[in-house]
Parts: sequence; C-alpha cells; structure tokens
Amino acid sequence: MPELENAWNELLAGTAARTVFLTWEWIRSWWDSQGPGHELKLLFCTDAGGELMALVPLMRSREQILPGVSARLLRLIGDGFGGSENLDWIVRQGSERAVVGEVLDWLEQNAAEWDILALNTVPSSSPVASELRNQMTAREWRVVESETSGYILQLPSTWDICLHSLSKNMRSQLSYRARRLQAHFQIRLRRCDSVRELPDCLEQFFSLHTKRWESRGQTGSLYSPQKRRFYAEVATRLLARGWLDFWLLELDGKPAAAEFGMTYAGTYSFLQAGFDPNYAAYSVGRVLRAMIMQELIRRRVRAYDFLGGDDPYKARWGAYRLGYLHMACARPFSKGASALLVAQSAQRSKDWLRAHIPEKLWCLLREFYRRLRAS
Repeated sequence: MPELENAWNELLAGTAARTVFLTWEWIRSWWDSQGPGHELKLLFCTDAGGELMALVPLMRSREQILPGVSARLLRLIGDGFGGSENLDWIVRQGSERAVVGEVLDWLEQNAAEWDILALNTVPSSSPVASELRNQMTAREWRVVESETSGYILQLPSTWDICLHSLSKNMRSQLSYRARRLQAHFQIRLRRCDSVRELPDCLEQFFSLHTKRWESRGQTGSLYSPQKRRFYAEVATRLLARGWLDFWLLELDGKPAAAEFGMTYAGTYSFLQAGFDPNYAAYSVGRVLRAMIMQELIRRRVRAYDFLGGDDPYKARWGAYRLGYLHMACARPFSKGASALLVAQSAQRSKDWLRAHIPEKLWCLLREFYRRLRAS
C-alpha cells in the first residue's frame, strides 16, 4: 500500500485536479468508512513507457434510480458522504484526451458490469469533464447534466487589502465584534497541531456543532457515530501530512467556536463549523473565520474555498461563484440510457408543474409522491 499511496499523491500533484478531496489520505479514509456496500473499481492508465498517467477512483453499487427500478451505478469514491467536493479523475495534465478514450473503451468493453456512470461535484472547469462531454457526444452516449454552486475567495497579500475589499457594513461588523469579544473575554485562538490533542479538539468540535443545530431543533450532520469516526480518521491522516487546519476559539478557557478545514496545494477548504449558541450575540463563528483568514494570509495561502452551497454569507466575504457539474452517463440503447431518459422526462414534467400549478396543490402532490415511495 505505501507504493500506491506515494504514486497516487505524486500523480495528483501534476494534475489540474489538485484538491484535498482527491488525496490518498481523504480517499482512503472515506473508503474505510463507507467502503462496505460498494465494490471498488479503481482504474489505472499508463503511457507507452509504462508511466502512470491516470487514476480513476470508482466504486460500484446497486441503487434505486426510479420507483421500482434499480441499476448498477459507478460513482467517484467520496461521492455522497463526508462533505467531498471537487471530485474528478486524476489525470496527468495534457493526457486527458487519451485517458478519456481509454476509459470509455474499457467501459464499453465491460458493459455487463454497469448501467450508469455518475460523476458528481466535478468542477465545471475540469479538463476531464470537457473531454468526456466531447467524446461521449461522438459515441452517442446519453449524458444528463446539471450544475450547482460553490464559492471561493482569492486571498490577497495582506489582511488590510482583504478587509477593504469587503462592504463597509461587513468591515464595521467584524471590527465591532472583535472589539466586543476582547472587552468581555480572554481570547485564545487554538490550532490543533498534534495527535495527542486531536481527540479533545474533535470532541469539542462535535459538541459545538451539535449545540448549534440543537438550538434550531435539528441534530446536524455530525450527530452520527459513523460521521464522527470518519472525521477522526481523516483528521489523523491529514495532520500527519501537515494539511489539517482545525481551529478552535476559546473565551475565558471555554470553547466557543470551531472550524474544521484543510490546506492543500495553496487552497484552504472549509469543511465544517460549530459554535456555542450562548455566544451567538458575539458572532463568534464570523470572528473565528476572520482570524483564520488572517493566519492563512500570513502563511501565503492563495485561496479560501467555501465549497458547495448558495449560502448568502459566502458572497459577503467577497467569494465568487464556481460551478460544480453533476453528470449521469450511459451507453446508447442500454438500460441505463432508458432510465436516464425517463428520469429526465420526469424532471421536466416536475419543473413544468412546479412553475404552473398553485403552491397548495404542489405540496399535496409532493406529499402523495413521498408516501408512494415510502410504501
């Protein structure tokens, strides 16, 4: 396994898809947590000299795609659990055309093993996605695409420049909240830097995240033991590499806010956060983020990636929108192609109904469909 780990990360470092979510550390932690129930389909491509030029980390599972209809899906490892974003094929730059051709050939030659290839949260700028679209069109594959949003902030050379890029109201709020905290509490910004302190930091993080969501009458995404085990495992691996950026803000010695992030290839990826609702009036989460950004700028980190979601607060920090592609692909005249056609038609009908019928009737239809699926 050490040989594969080294080859994996060396290849990733020379690709256009450099992201922490494609590192061996993230993928291995995800697989250890979620692998059961999936079949590994890890594809390798080499050049004429035998040098590794691509890794395609796929997994296969049988899933329900329509009421009463299941299919064998090939997905990217990391899809659907743990917060994975920016997933992609790991392809040496300049080799995308050859690799896509080889992989599509393999998929056609092994048609009996799968029905639908699902590629989710792929950056819209991905050279692999562009090449896939071109070659699948030439082969007359059925491809259904949709797009969601992500946001990223390019960090300037100084914190003052960053502040002055924000709105006057945002600058004023940050300054006021920071002064208010300093006036009322002894503040400590703490970064988890050792394996010894990691369990305690994680426990405080989980507690803060749960408190935040419980104040809204919900459990939150870190409530499950399985999700917590995944965080503990991936944090341990990332910490060993120096990629973990896991922060806690303490007020008078008590944890008030936490942010779990990762810095890889010059980009900080914000994964999850939590705060104590008792300190909500002080905007501790926002203050913590500002303190983290100052530290990232000091270390010359190039970008703060807010990842997926259209949350309005991201734009207030000056982040700009990026697109994530979601591609469902199938060979022509196959079970998968037929299923995608039906699903696409159903979505169009749903969109039409949503736009043309009264809200109350829409809610009734949605509830009827939910009960139908449950039965």
